Amino acid sequence: MGYGLEVTGANDSFVIDSSISGAAYMPIVQGNTSCDDGNVYSNYTLGDLIYARPASGSGMIFTDFGDPDNPEADGDQHFVLLRTSSTAPSTSQNGSDYGLKVLDEVVGGSQAVMYDSRHTSSTIDIKASKGIKSLPGGISGYDGTPTESTENQIYTSYNSNTYALMNGQASILQGYMKIKLGYHFKASTTIIYYVGYYQWSGFGNQGFGPVANFGTILVGDLVT
Repeated sequence: MGYGLEVTGANDSFVIDSSISGAAYMPIVQGNTSCDDGNVYSNYTLGDLIYARPASGSGMIFTDFGDPDNPEADGDQHFVLLRTSSTAPSTSQNGSDYGLKVLDEVVGGSQAVMYDSRHTSSTIDIKASKGIKSLPGGISGYDGTPTESTENQIYTSYNSNTYALMNGQASILQGYMKIKLGYHFKASTTIIYYVGYYQWSGFGNQGFGPVANFGTILVGDLVT
C-alpha cells in the first residue's frame, strides 16, 4: 500500500485496509427492534443486512424475500439492521462530532466512505460462521420436525443478545411447493440449528426433503 490506512487486530485479523477498493464497514443503523410474524422489517433498505432472533428467546425464524425491497419476518422476531458506511445516515450515531473517517478512492467523480467512527455505537460480534452448502438441513417427514443433527449445529452458546443473519434465508410458498430456510433457537438449550427443507403436495401425492444453506451463515452477539 502506498498511502492510506491499514489496521489489523490480534493474530493479524483484518480490521480495515483503505487500499482495498470498494471495501466498506457496515455499522448498525437500527438497533434492536421488534417485527411480528408477517410484517415488513421497518426502515429496511435494499442491500441492508438483517440480523434477527426469536422474540420469545427460542423457536424457529425465517424471512420471506419474495419482495426484495420489503422482506417480511416469518415468526415473531427482534432484529437489527446493518448498512454500508457509504449509505449509512450521515448524522452521528454515537453522540460525537469528532472521529475518524476513511474514504475510498475516487471512482467516476464520487468518493464513498469506507469507515466513519461516528457510526460506531454498537456492533455485531461474530461468534460462528458456516460456508455455503455446509449445513445439510432435513426434516423427519411431511409436516415433521426439522433435523437437529450435529451437522446442522451452527452455534452452541447463544444468549439473549445473539442474532443470526437472515439474508440468504427463505420462506417460500408457491403453488404446491414450500421451502423453508432459517434457524431454530432450541428451547432449553443454547444451541442454534440450521433449518432447511422443502415440502410439496398435489395430485394426491406429497414429498419432502432437505435443502442445504444457499448462502453464508453468520451468528453473532449484539454489543452495545
